[in-house]
Amino acid sequence: MKKIILLTAFLFSISFQAQKAVVKDVEKLIAKKAVFKSIQVLTPVTTIDKSRENIVKDAAYAKINMASVNDVVSQKYPTIEVSVPYHNENITVQLYRVEVLAEGFHLDTDKGKNVDYTPGVYYRGMVKDDENSIASFSFYNGQISAIISNQALSNLVIGKLKQAGNVDNYILYEDQNMQVSQDFDCHTDDKNIKGNLDTHRNEAATPQTFKCVSMYYELDYNMYQANGNNIYANADWLIAMFNNVQTLYANETVNIALKSVFMWTAPDPYSGGSSSDYRDQFGTLHGNFDGDVGQLMGVDPGGLGGVAAGIGGICTNSNYSYADIDPYYNDVPTYSWTVQVSTHENGHVFGARHTHACVWNGNNTCIDGCAGYAEGDCAVGPIPSASAKGTIMSYCHLVSGVGISFNNGFGPQVSDAVVSFVNNSSCLSTTCFEACINRVSNVMVSPTSTTSVSVTWSDTNGADQWEVSVTEASSEFELSEIVNTMTYTAIDLIPNAQYRVKVRPVCSEYLYTTFSEKLFTMGNLGVIDNTTIDFAFYPNPTKDVVNISAKTTIDEVMVYNIEGRLLYSKKVNAVDTTVDISSFAAGTYFFKMKSQDKEANFKVLKM
Repeated sequence: MKKIILLTAFLFSISFQAQKAVVKDVEKLIAKKAVFKSIQVLTPVTTIDKSRENIVKDAAYAKINMASVNDVVSQKYPTIEVSVPYHNENITVQLYRVEVLAEGFHLDTDKGKNVDYTPGVYYRGMVKDDENSIASFSFYNGQISAIISNQALSNLVIGKLKQAGNVDNYILYEDQNMQVSQDFDCHTDDKNIKGNLDTHRNEAATPQTFKCVSMYYELDYNMYQANGNNIYANADWLIAMFNNVQTLYANETVNIALKSVFMWTAPDPYSGGSSSDYRDQFGTLHGNFDGDVGQLMGVDPGGLGGVAAGIGGICTNSNYSYADIDPYYNDVPTYSWTVQVSTHENGHVFGARHTHACVWNGNNTCIDGCAGYAEGDCAVGPIPSASAKGTIMSYCHLVSGVGISFNNGFGPQVSDAVVSFVNNSSCLSTTCFEACINRVSNVMVSPTSTTSVSVTWSDTNGADQWEVSVTEASSEFELSEIVNTMTYTAIDLIPNAQYRVKVRPVCSEYLYTTFSEKLFTMGNLGVIDNTTIDFAFYPNPTKDVVNISAKTTIDEVMVYNIEGRLLYSKKVNAVDTTVDISSFAAGTYFFKMKSQDKEANFKVLKM
């Protein structure tokens, strides 16, 4: 069996991608000394029936450690390190917990609304020491499901075998070793453009989204039956699947969250002979779904494939798609293929065209030729190598020996197009999640030696991680660490120097809040009372004004650029004020607000 190591090779047109967002998130956590809780959830076995070689070659099998799974679900560790046994080797993945469900999430059926449901715990991350990798893990109801992707593995699927009474028998396989063809065909009309699309890559900067897309998923009756005629089993399956979809979009800095789910527990009203039939009926029946983008997932006869209502359908009445999938082949979970189909069809609604469309490379040519034809008037593109593989909006699953790697994501050009389209979609909000509120108080600094102090604080908001920094008050540089308890020790401090200690809760990778701060001087530990000001500011990002409201009188507001230059200063003497930055160039600006000898700092993105 090939070694699970980082390989180096020429990666077709995707070889020049910058480091992806999920890897950056993990490396930030490592730099902040986050503790990755070691988790052992799988034990390799050889006694399970291996009569599946005609379905998938070279699969591995394992038993689940139920106690470990339940421990993760109950403790909800912020960061974990999971060891995955695969063919006499261990693949170690480093993961951080993420929010999958949007604020106000609800689960509905044809029988009633707001089904009482307890979600699992969801993670994403990377293979340890492999910057060209991505992973997503879901822990729920005594189960796990996961996908790990890097160049050596392609896409490694971890899932429970669909066997009567099975509780702990799992299969691990690389989807490139599937022996049954995945003849998915996307029927989205490449000329059915609903929004303003941008297919010209900005080489000068890597874009990122500052908005969030809320998602609606609907499961047809056949899908409900495929998952055991059980509402909760279907919800578990869908949300775990969505965790992978969300991870793939997050890796391109595109934020999405699951807002609502509807499932048919009795025969649904959909029928037809094509994917377009199902899509159109879905749009007519449930076009007013709760979410920015919707998708009907079905198990329908004929291998209908998928189709979107239009390319760039966000903020229009064409903001939905249909995906025909098979969640299992016999008893083998076809997990990665379901994720691919869902991500691909949603991608069209998000403004992505196929990689074989004649719209790329700055000269209206194709990125690849995996479809065997070009959409438009240009030559068929090249075929990626077996080591490079294709991207999510490609048809490279149709080319034997090539396939699609989730580690490639959308590829740089398609990714830029999606990010640009999402950012320009005016109906979207900046977040899908509940606001992150700082309830840190009673920050205390106590000397432990002539060069070290102990910092403690209180938090009434139920946080389980905090970001802490202790830096010289005059320093422009700040190095913070993440801790799991409400205490922190700072060492190697300089006597008689003034320091600033800052503490804030870690909500998630999507949510940020202001710091609680104190100033102190080593030697006498004279502390300036500089605790949190109870205030709010909005909108962020903004095109023109920033509104600030506080419960105490605001004395002064100042605005600095990223170079530390003061651009704006205003005496206020009121609890509300407005700062107009419409004349400022697009970018990040730092606000400082003073109130009754206290001070608060926050960042605002000017669009």
